[in-house]
Amino acid sequence: MASKFEYSLSEICKQFTIDNLKPEQKEIINALVKKEDCIAILPTGFGKSLPYQILVLFIRELKKIASELEEDLQKQVKKHFDNQTIVVCCPLISLMQDQVERLSAIPNLRVVFKGTDPAVNEQIKTGEIDIEFASPETLVGESDWRAQFQTLKVDLIVVDEFHTIATWGGDENEDERAVFRKWFRHIGELRSMFPSASLLALSATCTIKIRKRVANVLDLREESTIMITKSPNRSNIKRVISKTNNTIEEGMYWLISGMETLRHAFPKTLIYANSISDVAKLYTYVVNELPDCAEFVDMFHSETTEENKKTILNALRDNTSTKRVVFATSA
Repeated sequence: MASKFEYSLSEICKQFTIDNLKPEQKEIINALVKKEDCIAILPTGFGKSLPYQILVLFIRELKKIASELEEDLQKQVKKHFDNQTIVVCCPLISLMQDQVERLSAIPNLRVVFKGTDPAVNEQIKTGEIDIEFASPETLVGESDWRAQFQTLKVDLIVVDEFHTIATWGGDENEDERAVFRKWFRHIGELRSMFPSASLLALSATCTIKIRKRVANVLDLREESTIMITKSPNRSNIKRVISKTNNTIEEGMYWLISGMETLRHAFPKTLIYANSISDVAKLYTYVVNELPDCAEFVDMFHSETTEENKKTILNALRDNTSTKRVVFATSA
């Protein structure tokens, strides 16, 4: 694309404290500017969310210099609304809170997530936002909010962690009452709510079978959808699987031994379990075995208070924090 395009993109990246985008990130940006649908399957930590986070500011910049752009690029930029909104469908509140917190530090970018704050919800109703995060239950499951959302000029729909459409929404032939979160299978309704919006589907974990199922739910045509993928293999990460006897004592021996010896020097560790009950059992066992290490351990699940969730997330980011081990549900 034109040099003005590249220069403007580089200037916007500086606001995100990034010097250069990776080739795959540029591919996503190019697709979004052209208003094309895109599926991006990229490794965790790759920065696959960055292109849509940059898009609002980038389009604004391109509109300012539209007359200096190539003719085809001018036509592409005109397709975008002047006051566009990006709707991000996200499965977890903790992910939305983290993204909103990070993006709120960017000047001239108004970012919120639809939650329980009345002031924020009023902002959404009046369209005073650039990027809005919300769960499938809110976006397609609440009739009142569906009506409110449809008044917005939505330029882009982002479906984050799109594999959850299949893994949490279940198979299309499965009874809705038996699935984990039924509204995930209805995310495709967003396309009919915002027919002029393009769609970006993001995931780090996706089989071919799940990809086809999701493409069907989201009404993505393979021949016209941009597909961007990268192998998740990393040379600096190894996966080790060890089978233990089915007892907490033997399964947690390495943790008890390590924390007893290293204490605050024990590496930060996330341990996932299938249920809140299992999380509670593991947490209680460790605290009972090492009562003087209780400050190093915590739990994170759907019943954890919002205040404590924030405390735990901040502790995991803080290198000086005493928090070393967090037991969490896999959801």
